[in-house]
Amino acid sequence: MASFHLVILLLCLIKFLSALESYNDCKRNNGTMIAHSVCLPTSYAKHLRPTALLNRTTEIWNSISFMDLTAVNERGLTVTASLHMMIEWPEPRVLFNPVKYGNTSDAIIPCPDADNLDKLWMPKLYFQNLVQFQSNQPVS
Repeated sequence: MASFHLVILLLCLIKFLSALESYNDCKRNNGTMIAHSVCLPTSYAKHLRPTALLNRTTEIWNSISFMDLTAVNERGLTVTASLHMMIEWPEPRVLFNPVKYGNTSDAIIPCPDADNLDKLWMPKLYFQNLVQFQSNQPVS
């Protein structure tokens, strides 16, 4: 069975639900700004999936695009490839300024930078027969 060495460029889009009052409250109550006009409330729990407290399943959409086959090792039965992976999920706990996103209460916003990405819940990804994984910086 073949094994894989993967280099993945991760692009995540997070679907936020928000209102201006909630966003302003988040800023006033020392919430963490994780991106321009996006606030993480002090009550945010990274270890909980986004819809756990609502007793709902968290739907995650993803797509994987093959970018480059960089090596094939027939003797070792390994393949090294570069992939582009896009992940999207709803995150109702994180608040944004709807005025900055066309006065909507429902927006898809790119991931924050790498320094703030670790503050958010992220889905766990598994690749069967993976030998080595290297991730580039998320695209925001």
